[in-house]
Amino acid sequence: MSEVLDLPIAEQAAQVARGEISAVALTEDALRRMDAQQGLHAFLHVAREAALAAAAAVDQKRSRGVTLGPLCGVPIAIKDALCTADAPTTCASKLLTKRNADGTGGSGAETGWRPPYDATVVARLRAADAVLVGKTNMDEFAMGSSTENSSVKPTRNPWDVSRVPGGSSGGSAAAVAADEQENPNPLLARREEQRVLLVVITGDKGLAGAFNTNIIKGAQRFFAERSGASVTLELIGRKGRDFFRKREAKISGDQIGLAAKPAYDDTAAIARKVMEMFRNEEIDAVYVVYNEFKSVMTQRLTVSRVLPAELPEQANPVDYIFEESPAEMLNDLLPRYVEVEFYRALVESAAAEHAARMTAMDAATSNAADMIERLTLYMNRVRQASITKEIIEVVSGAAAAE
Repeated sequence: MSEVLDLPIAEQAAQVARGEISAVALTEDALRRMDAQQGLHAFLHVAREAALAAAAAVDQKRSRGVTLGPLCGVPIAIKDALCTADAPTTCASKLLTKRNADGTGGSGAETGWRPPYDATVVARLRAADAVLVGKTNMDEFAMGSSTENSSVKPTRNPWDVSRVPGGSSGGSAAAVAADEQENPNPLLARREEQRVLLVVITGDKGLAGAFNTNIIKGAQRFFAERSGASVTLELIGRKGRDFFRKREAKISGDQIGLAAKPAYDDTAAIARKVMEMFRNEEIDAVYVVYNEFKSVMTQRLTVSRVLPAELPEQANPVDYIFEESPAEMLNDLLPRYVEVEFYRALVESAAAEHAARMTAMDAATSNAADMIERLTLYMNRVRQASITKEIIEVVSGAAAAE
């Protein structure tokens, strides 16, 4: 259910209009998320009863076949500076929070001033069948500061609660950011590694020294180290495929011919397949084993984890201003990161294979030259010994004849 709230607003409204989800269920889910954010002080007022009543009205209109507005059933929170006839409007100020002229009646936002009308934007939202779920914290009277000047409590930054979100609309920003934090990208999800996918990148041909043998031995060590887990293989390269097929290993797929001429589109297709398996929780982790190119003489066996992706830790975090939200950027960048990691591994392996084959052939050429030299010397010695023996026999025979 909660996944629907992560969809674009237009898609949420479309699902409500089609009856795939009720407006009440969507609103209840939004209220649950808001309850989980109470410690951040992102909201000054939660209109629980009014929101559920408005959502029920939307569902009734749909059941009667009445045309729904473009925002039907979509939960929306508004800044406390906007007037609402059915909810307090305090502008985060003590002046509007007090119920009575003498200051009695409570000091919370729930006891604030109630306008006799809706602001124009609020009226238009209601006309579009949106569900208003609450009002967010702000700086007092929207003077352009931060929620540190809110008369209730300052809003806390969900990514670092020792700080406050900047700007007058800090409550709205914190509500959105907390929602993103509670619903991280699925490619970051960490689970116990019971089902592991190992991508093995070998060559299609031999004559490269121990290049393929080292990779296969590395994969076998990986199996031994994770004897309690179910390890599935995704094989790239003929040598690895032939080896593990004969041993009846669990194989999810194999690719031949990629190492000869690595192409981004080919590796991206494999990466997308693997990411889909990870999102569907068919596997808990993805590792890649390959030979990394270090120099013409050196190739290093590498086993690296690709999924779940790990965000780097910063010793001194920097506050960046994102044009898109961090969650949207991760949604776009993480799949590309995984695709590039697969492509990089294949390119590294191809370079290492060429280097290993060149080194092996150079060594074979040197060994062949040494062998030719040794055999030529041996042949000359045998021939010389044979000639010497024949001369001795002739001389001996001539001496005997005298």
